[in-house]
Amino acid sequence: SQGDDLRALLDAAIRDVMANDLASATPRVLEAARRFASGEPLTPPQALQLAQLASHVGALTIAERALARADRKTEHARDVAAAVATIRRQIGLPGSADKLGVAAEEEAAYVGAYREIALLAAAPDKRSIYQQRLHALAVRYPDVPGTKVLQCESDLRAGRFAAAEKQCRSAVSDDDEAVRGHYLLGVLLARSGRSTDAERELRSALMLDPDDSAVWRELTRLYEQTHNTIKLRQLDSERRALAAARQPQ
Repeated sequence: SQGDDLRALLDAAIRDVMANDLASATPRVLEAARRFASGEPLTPPQALQLAQLASHVGALTIAERALARADRKTEHARDVAAAVATIRRQIGLPGSADKLGVAAEEEAAYVGAYREIALLAAAPDKRSIYQQRLHALAVRYPDVPGTKVLQCESDLRAGRFAAAEKQCRSAVSDDDEAVRGHYLLGVLLARSGRSTDAERELRSALMLDPDDSAVWRELTRLYEQTHNTIKLRQLDSERRALAAARQPQ
């Protein structure tokens, strides 16, 4: 039956995700979503299953659509919704991504490409492939905030600071929750001595992603450079409070 086929598809996708085989999981998730959208029955637990799988592969809008059919009151559903929101902030892919040229069915590919490019950026021996992948993404999805963040980082690494700042400002203007855009903009502003503006951007990044250790380090460096011992102590207190709050009760 249709229901059995859909369950088998979800089970296969779960096995793929558990094996960290996202390349195999993604088309299964997209096919399950297509069947779900075409009217095949899906119980609330199965809808939650689909939502979690979709979040794993980066199909964020599909995850949100599936969550709408799940029991949103459960802790599991809240965790999946939070994970989707976190990925959107980290990747710079807002909920309106379809208006920026990223259809729901393309989001997983975009998220995968973004993550690959972000890793390549930190690998000096992969400079050529890094530039090729970034160029391809910029040509295909030029208006997505995440693309602009990646271009900002590329310009920053190359010492093109004015171009980097322009890209990052455009990214956070389009998506105020693009956390890495705020972080990189803070780095750029700090290096040019605009400490007040740098602090504002780094604080925005910290608010959006308090688990990002790079933001804590950059804020610490900023306060050290400006000899602001009061804010250094305050930042240390905030870090300790966050760590205490994360301890199991």
